[in-house]
Amino acid sequence: MKSTYRENPIRNFIRNPVLSVFIALILVFLTSYAFANTEPVASGMLEGDGTRFELTNSAYLNITLASSEPIRVALESVPETVSIHIGPIPDGTFATRTDITLSGFLPDTTYHKYEDDYHNHEEFTTDADGKYTYVQDITVSHLIFILPRKSTKFINSSGGDCASIGTWNSLTL
Repeated sequence: MKSTYRENPIRNFIRNPVLSVFIALILVFLTSYAFANTEPVASGMLEGDGTRFELTNSAYLNITLASSEPIRVALESVPETVSIHIGPIPDGTFATRTDITLSGFLPDTTYHKYEDDYHNHEEFTTDADGKYTYVQDITVSHLIFILPRKSTKFINSSGGDCASIGTWNSLTL
């Protein structure tokens, strides 16, 4: 009597140790080659203490930050976001505020600055040279995000930004 059982070629392939090792080596080589020949996502970042910081290795915006007082900064520019962690230098200056001038933005362009959380929003427009100046508190550290468009909608019991999203009905919330 002839059996209707058919051998599974994939199972036989996997069971062959020499062939399995060979395939594994090929996969490792191809993966290594693919990663070695892939351009890394370019992001610019710098950290330091001082009054002038120039970020020159970003694929997004190369930003310069100038401060009227010595500060500690971590500056990063990635697509659609410039983030700045800014604060006093430990055991340094006793200044409570500083004038910050940011340059490297697109000229005459509106941006959105958020400080510490998304509730602290300020819209600003750069000048013809792509600069923006503001006064920054440096009694404590702050985290600032600058985005090309307003990014957050808030919903609360009175509606908040619901009207900008859809139809707000105060009876049904």
